[in-house]
Amino acid sequence: MAKKKQIFKVACIQLNSRQSISKNLVHTKRFINKACNKGVDFILTPEVSNIVSLSKHHLLKNTYLEDKDPFLNEIRLLAKERSVWILLGSIIIKNKKNKLYNRSYLINSSGKVVCKYDKIHMFDVDISKGESYKEALFLVPILLFAKLLFGIYINLSIWFKLTDKTYYGILISVLGSVVIIGGNILLIPLLGYLGCAIASVLAYLAMVIYCYFTGQKYFYIPYPVLKIIRNIVVAGLLITAYYYLKPANDILNYVLGLIITFIFTAFVYFFERSRIFSDKL
Repeated sequence: MAKKKQIFKVACIQLNSRQSISKNLVHTKRFINKACNKGVDFILTPEVSNIVSLSKHHLLKNTYLEDKDPFLNEIRLLAKERSVWILLGSIIIKNKKNKLYNRSYLINSSGKVVCKYDKIHMFDVDISKGESYKEALFLVPILLFAKLLFGIYINLSIWFKLTDKTYYGILISVLGSVVIIGGNILLIPLLGYLGCAIASVLAYLAMVIYCYFTGQKYFYIPYPVLKIIRNIVVAGLLITAYYYLKPANDILNYVLGLIITFIFTAFVYFFERSRIFSDKL
């Protein structure tokens, strides 16, 4: 006798979530019930099913702690009532410190949360002229500064190559690894991927400091340290100004970038012009 073929039915619900959790909940429950009436076994909803808003203030004001979230509790009750598994792509919740989380939930047919996890997204997308998401853009200056420090380290490292003390390269790399691993362990739980970026800066900074002072001991080079720090600080201030003043218009954006680049170039020329035109190194 041939075995009866088993069919596992899955329903993917597409929502158009807005800024009201109560209205989004009504639509979500309606679609879930509609799917259940067709005999599905597993239902999936999209990300941020409960609320979508460009305003962080609005999200903090209208979201809930996990155990008090009406959207999650209602969906759990519905899963139990209809005996169906539901995967909430994610909903926005907050903790007691008013930090927002984009959290996904897997709910079984008894209405119990089987597992959950917090999502981290770094995307850059322009949906329309008035709606733009650039979640990781603020990390770019931090990561570029980390790479600048790495470049400084590469230049400083010439001393242990000329003095045949290349084992210091290993020691410095180990130091950087310890700092970045420790920084990630300490900072990521507190700051998310921002903590990872800060840990990178700290690791390269530790490598630069150790390499510089050790190098001065074995192979002295009169680096103009104060001038280098001055130029880095000025560049950082100009980049920060650009970040906060950046206009929405692309042409004005490019013009502002050129102006800031010219200002920095003029600043460096003003203080270094005597050395630029000097025959001496």
